[in-house]
Amino acid sequence: VEVPDVDVAALAAAQAQAVVSLTADCAAGSQVTLSVASLDKAHTVPAALAHEATVTVACSTVNTGYQGDITVACNAGSLTADSGACLPRGCAASDPAVTATLGADGTTTVDVAPPGAMGSGTSRQLACSAYNSDFTGTMVVGCSFGVLSVDGTGCSGGCGTSAEVTLSLLDQSQTWNPSATMATGETATVGCGTINNKFTGDMFISCSFGLLTASYAGCAAAPCLT
Repeated sequence: VEVPDVDVAALAAAQAQAVVSLTADCAAGSQVTLSVASLDKAHTVPAALAHEATVTVACSTVNTGYQGDITVACNAGSLTADSGACLPRGCAASDPAVTATLGADGTTTVDVAPPGAMGSGTSRQLACSAYNSDFTGTMVVGCSFGVLSVDGTGCSGGCGTSAEVTLSLLDQSQTWNPSATMATGETATVGCGTINNKFTGDMFISCSFGLLTASYAGCAAAPCLT
């Protein structure tokens, strides 16, 4: 059997080249695609990366709704990217406030900041009166991928303790304030005689979206003393 000639030098060189390629570095300017959720972005390494070396890239550079780092690795001259450590971004207490509308009429707005650290997909209920004393009920503050949202439809316009109305009977008058926040539609009763002792009965003070009004229909002249 005739045995073919073998170029030992060429074979050795090929084997050496194969070994080198398995441990090759990734050259500066090499690119890899970074993927976070449904977004992709090409990334270029600015400097050569050794075989099995890694660098990290912030997840937010690809998708602002995520936090953490993407690991870019060099393997035999090729770049790979692992975004498994990217997680939905939460909302921090230091994040900017957002403008929210209170109530159904849409005329009252307040600025609401995150009440504390919030994970993505979580929500909290806050008292409307903490942001405007003329409102009762609760608002819902939510966080989704780092974006704060506020639903103020659960707030009802009311009259806070700073609201006032002037009660007058003949030549006597007095300023009246609620002792506690009144909801829209709520009514308080005040004795007519506390304003003017020439009257008996009760007057009724109603609240409607921050405005107090008084009805004197229940007041009557006090009987003469004999």
